[in-house]
Amino acid sequence: KHSVLNKQPVTTLKENEENFSETILVVDDNPDMRCYIKTLLHFNYKIVEAENGMEALQILKTRKIDLILSDLMMPVMNGIELSKEIKANITISHIPFIMLTAVVAEEQKKEGFQIGVDYYLCKPFDEEVLLYRIRNIFAQQRKYKSLFAINMNCNNLNMAEESKDKKFIAAAMDLMNSNYNDCEYEIEHFVRDLGYSKTLVNKKLQDLIGQSTGQFMKNYRLKAAHEMLTQTRNANDINISDIAYSVGFNDPKYFTKCFKELYKVLPSTLLNK
Repeated sequence: KHSVLNKQPVTTLKENEENFSETILVVDDNPDMRCYIKTLLHFNYKIVEAENGMEALQILKTRKIDLILSDLMMPVMNGIELSKEIKANITISHIPFIMLTAVVAEEQKKEGFQIGVDYYLCKPFDEEVLLYRIRNIFAQQRKYKSLFAINMNCNNLNMAEESKDKKFIAAAMDLMNSNYNDCEYEIEHFVRDLGYSKTLVNKKLQDLIGQSTGQFMKNYRLKAAHEMLTQTRNANDINISDIAYSVGFNDPKYFTKCFKELYKVLPSTLLNK
């Protein structure tokens, strides 16, 4: 094990910075601690630094951040206050939040979890625990997105029930449930009904489920078609064109192509199985 006093970096997970896909925001008023954490993580991730919560919020306005690693006790704005601000802002509420602290009372922990702190790590911390914790968070996110792409089930995203993110996805699912069979219900109508800008909706869906707005709408329609096909197997009066039109596709050939790409089987095969 390596403590905060041992500054030998652990084995790296990546070696070439060009391959980095995630950016971590390290928030700590102690420059030595920021430098130490950067030493641990810079082989694996892009690192952005902030001295306090207020500075972190300014960075979040202009940079895409995939995870926040924040100290608890800081001047200007501490870790708890920063977490509250993040979880209250729909544009950044999805970002995982790890709190680093020397001492944390159980009540303080409960408060943190209630407002969206995902994990606590106490100083001095084990270097490998930190690295594997971060890697597991990103791996879980990829797993949740993959599962959601297939079954379109919100529960697979592992979101807090009352979080802004869960409410956002639930609203998006409800809109598609009400309108998927309307071929004229397109992106501009969907965005308008959600009540956000087109840019925000697209970014939020990319961050939460790894899909653009158009992909999400198409996948929802394909999922509805998959359910219809499995429920009407061997029915003589049902054909693929009927299914395509009933879920908002104008072109049965395009529908078949999209269905095969998502489910790795032709809709006709599923219908006659």
